[in-house]
Amino acid sequence: RFVSTSDDKKILIWEWGLPVPMKYISDPSMHAVPTTALHPWEQHWAAQSMENEIHVYAARDRFKRIRKKVFKGHTNAGYACQITFSPNGKYMA
Repeated sequence: RFVSTSDDKKILIWEWGLPVPMKYISDPSMHAVPTTALHPWEQHWAAQSMENEIHVYAARDRFKRIRKKVFKGHTNAGYACQITFSPNGKYMA
């Protein structure tokens, strides 16, 4: 499976080899998501939002946004800053 994002405020989750997305994530209050990163343990993935927040989603069955895990306090509006995790998954950069 892989994740694709676009400037029109949607996230698509694809199954490898199928031409149809298996999950379509879109919300009227959602901003554009230019970059994502998978956690090393492959249980979660993070999405850098253009509203100066990093949102965390479950990477297993439902691909649901985890509302309690939102990282705020940085400024990236207008820039597609990439995010990554440390090899042990303890830190996000």
